[in-house]
Amino acid sequence: MTTFVRTPARPSIHPHPLNWQPILPKTAQDLSNWGIEPDPNARAVTQENGTLLYLRTRDQQEEIFVKIVPRNGVSVESASFENARLLFAHAPITPKPLWQKALYNGSAAFAYRLQDGEHPKGQSVNYHNLGLAIRDLHDSLQIVLDEKQIRAKTTARISALRAIAAKPSDNEHAAAFTRWQNLANKAQKAFLEYSGPMMKHGQIIHGDLNPGNIIASENKFVFIDLEDTQHSFLWPGLDLAKIAERLIVPEISTSGKLWAKQAWENLNGGYYANQKGALGRVNITISQALMWHMGLAICLLKSNDFSQNVIEAELSKFSNILGMLKEHEAILNEI
Repeated sequence: MTTFVRTPARPSIHPHPLNWQPILPKTAQDLSNWGIEPDPNARAVTQENGTLLYLRTRDQQEEIFVKIVPRNGVSVESASFENARLLFAHAPITPKPLWQKALYNGSAAFAYRLQDGEHPKGQSVNYHNLGLAIRDLHDSLQIVLDEKQIRAKTTARISALRAIAAKPSDNEHAAAFTRWQNLANKAQKAFLEYSGPMMKHGQIIHGDLNPGNIIASENKFVFIDLEDTQHSFLWPGLDLAKIAERLIVPEISTSGKLWAKQAWENLNGGYYANQKGALGRVNITISQALMWHMGLAICLLKSNDFSQNVIEAELSKFSNILGMLKEHEAILNEI
């Protein structure tokens, strides 16, 4: 019988899908009881908020992970699992939901199959194909998810964050924001100014489309971490603007403005390959959309119990992004 052995944490391109507290199987027999005979190289990967079990089925040698969820998280994970199951039939997403099983003490196991690949990087990206994949994702989200419910959740979330943006930082957060006050004020102003058109011209989108949430393999792309879709009834250009921020703009200094313009045209062209027209700007530039999103993130930092170190690290990152946007403002206004 194979012995299940914990191994040290290892880097993985597959992020933890949701917060959860683990109830680990203690023996290989526990795993066999789920219908899985673990590979000798099966891993338990300890992450910041839990442990992820990497297993391989014996018959197909396909890598899967099993997520162990305690009793109080089973209903939420079941709903997420069902949404993923419905979306997988239409959308380019990973991981694929495989099965769920009840365990002891009211806990449950959820199994997902991972797609191999790597995160996209700058010049190596086929932006036309990425645009096609984003459009497929957006169209699938409209088909599968409840638009009325997500619109309502988005409206409630934005309203609550607008109230936070309109107020100064409280005493608990003031020290952390002092160093970055100008940045915070500018971003929150953009959030207040552009929230209306961002929602008015909205549809269900990914909402957090950065390279870490994209898996690329042979010029094909799939998306992960769809949690933000549940409150992202927003202008679809935001997802494309985030691609520009994280993949195109950082390459301008080395690849040039002409390359950046062509990459954006290819991304936009792929997104509208089978549609008439072009991406509606709703009187918002890419820079303004990114500042809006930065303002949203800052409001979330103010509204949650984050440490001063975490807040300062995030604001430092935003400061670097703002500097990059200022440096390349001219080209961003052209695309």
